[in-house]
Amino acid sequence: MACKPISKFNVLLVGGGGVGKTSLGCRLKTGAFVDKDSCTFGVDTWDIQFQTNRDDHIHVSLFDFGGQNRGGPIRVEQYRGKSADGAIIMYDVLCRASKKEVNAVLEDCLTACESIPIVIVGNKVDSIDEETKTKVIKEWEKMTKVGKARPFFPMSVKGNVGLLEPFQYLMRHLTGDDQLKLIPSDAPDFVIVTTDMCS
Repeated sequence: MACKPISKFNVLLVGGGGVGKTSLGCRLKTGAFVDKDSCTFGVDTWDIQFQTNRDDHIHVSLFDFGGQNRGGPIRVEQYRGKSADGAIIMYDVLCRASKKEVNAVLEDCLTACESIPIVIVGNKVDSIDEETKTKVIKEWEKMTKVGKARPFFPMSVKGNVGLLEPFQYLMRHLTGDDQLKLIPSDAPDFVIVTTDMCS
């Protein structure tokens, strides 16, 4: 018999095009990695159940916003329409342009939902060496200490590394339980599928 969700939260998943947002949604939902070439237009919704260390689960509606969407007032209104409890801003550590978009996306998130917890995720860390990865993490940590950035989490959707940490941070904040842990699923570590398997 399935547990009833103890909590339900709406989380925005935003950032530039091609950074891995849809691949993250599919990975969390199915356990499979999607090497997706096409862009998301509009918004896709991923309904995800996270098992917790409390022997229950949390339901998250993850709103995957296409990175090709226009910014400013249009994007702000789209974010407002989702009654967000939290947000994840994702960028590609290999792409400077996607990193530059983080501030504009953050500003739009804060305008639309000023009091929600927001985290930054640097995806594709499997494609950089350890020295570069350490530099990326230290750069964000330095900015966070002076109040210029949000909590940062390195991630590799393809390598199935660091997927739960940003969600765990958000869920701890939203539930008020700093001992909450999200339990990894028993899904396979590495499966490549086509996009239609995640529909």
